[in-house]
Amino acid sequence: MGDQPRSSRLETQIFDLLNFVLGGGEQDLKLPSDGRMHLDMRFRTAGGDTIGLEYDGAYWHAGNEAADQRKAHRVVADGIADLVVRIREDPLAALSPYDVLIRHKESAPTVVIATLLHLVHMAVVDAQTAHRISAILVASSTAPSIESITCDECWLLDGSIRHAEYEYRWNEIKRRRRAARRPAGKTVRRASQRHQVFYRD
Repeated sequence: MGDQPRSSRLETQIFDLLNFVLGGGEQDLKLPSDGRMHLDMRFRTAGGDTIGLEYDGAYWHAGNEAADQRKAHRVVADGIADLVVRIREDPLAALSPYDVLIRHKESAPTVVIATLLHLVHMAVVDAQTAHRISAILVASSTAPSIESITCDECWLLDGSIRHAEYEYRWNEIKRRRRAARRPAGKTVRRASQRHQVFYRD
């Protein structure tokens, strides 16, 4: 992954699915300024833009944020891609607004859906490609859960594409935000439990 020229099985599956939708895909591109470094994937959109994609597994990329950012800048400086989008596995944090955050051991179809939604949400792809993405997502047998789509705007976009009720999706987002604010390990007790006294010998 990342700087390794050999792709994992998951990366290959992700590439194949993205290439079906975006087209013009290439894998493991060497960087002219440093042949030891490789870009995982590159896609050329119908509008002529080139999107570089990196898959960052949590095990290999934990603590390597600075190196990952330097590599993204080098990819753009070398003219390999116009933009680098990183698919970052939990618990890795996003390094730019364009990055896609996914759960550990997420399936390739779900990773691809999350990525495509984010490309549309961030206006990375042209209108023709965005329309194709929408059509394919509607026809897809994979319907991701809110746990798999970590970006609120992408979750609303997915709902719009699938004609889901907006209020229902927005309420799901509010529940997720409340859960994120709740301190870890804290549980909500019922009123009948609040005045119980526990004794220890």
